[in-house]
Amino acid sequence: AEKLNHDSELNDMIAKQSVKDATIYVEPTENAVRIRSKWDNHLAFGITKDLFDIYDRIAGHIKSV
Repeated sequence: AEKLNHDSELNDMIAKQSVKDATIYVEPTENAVRIRSKWDNHLAFGITKDLFDIYDRIAGHIKSV
């Protein structure tokens, strides 16, 4: 969490998102880490390039730990 909080570019990217999209969950699973926003119904599934970039950056921080 400390690494993520110190990444000012990541914080700026998140600040530009809607409240719904800016709510990001990082969940450890048995063999991986799940990064997601709030669950939506299956018909509304989708991800913007900006959100993908945010998730990718978070994943990079997690991978480096």
